[in-house]
Amino acid sequence: MSAMLMIIHNSIIDALNFDSLHAGDDQRDRDRAKKLLELVDSKFKISTMYMIDLTYLLTILEVKSSLDATIATIKTQFISFDDQPPIYGTNLQQFLQNNPFYNNHIPDDFVHFAKALVHSLQARFPCNDLYDSMKILDPKELPLQESALSSYGIEELKLICEHFGNQKHKSNGIPVQPLINSSECKKEWQMVKYMKSIRNYDIIIEGWHHIWSTRSQFKNQFPNVNILVNIVLLVPLSNANVERVYAFNNTSDNIEEFNWDKAFNQWKNEHVRRVNTNNV
Repeated sequence: MSAMLMIIHNSIIDALNFDSLHAGDDQRDRDRAKKLLELVDSKFKISTMYMIDLTYLLTILEVKSSLDATIATIKTQFISFDDQPPIYGTNLQQFLQNNPFYNNHIPDDFVHFAKALVHSLQARFPCNDLYDSMKILDPKELPLQESALSSYGIEELKLICEHFGNQKHKSNGIPVQPLINSSECKKEWQMVKYMKSIRNYDIIIEGWHHIWSTRSQFKNQFPNVNILVNIVLLVPLSNANVERVYAFNNTSDNIEEFNWDKAFNQWKNEHVRRVNTNNV
């Protein structure tokens, strides 16, 4: 994509240069081409190179799944890192090599724009420990090595249990009972995560549907984990659903204000996911 943008950019410049000299017998066309070339000054060119590199970077990075890495890359290439000047992208580097005069004339707007982009990314994809912790219930996140399973999800489950295993109060002071029993949930998790059949699924709903279909007593054996799974299915946790996460963050309450109890009870009462509840 970056190369294609450069080809388009260079083609436009070449076309204007050609038209300014060889636009047939129409002097007006040659004059228009010359005026456009005058507008396409060095600042425009350097800004174009900058934007090509920056926008291309965003297309190849997994923003939501590796937000910290994305921001670190933007800072290194387009802002600064450890008091070192930005290194910029390939196209801008090439332009500066061919036009060394502009090494000391980089517009200040470049840094301001990159910083604004970082702030925007942080606002769009805020870090939330509860949300991240619930990813332990996504089958494809399970470690492949048996030795890693014993400790997998222990710390995350503590945070989950703190949220769903304690009594809360509505804004009017009415108490809301815990959704799960924390101590029992932790015991259940130590058994559930060893179910090998669930690891064969990259899509979270397919993995749990398989469990519900093949283990008819799962709900009774692991009631607390079952509740957490149902909650997880209300919120997209997979990296493949970045766009849905993006929409959720921008059109819904943020996760701190999200009414989990209301959403779960509504889902349970309406039996939206009949394919699951029939087999639980």
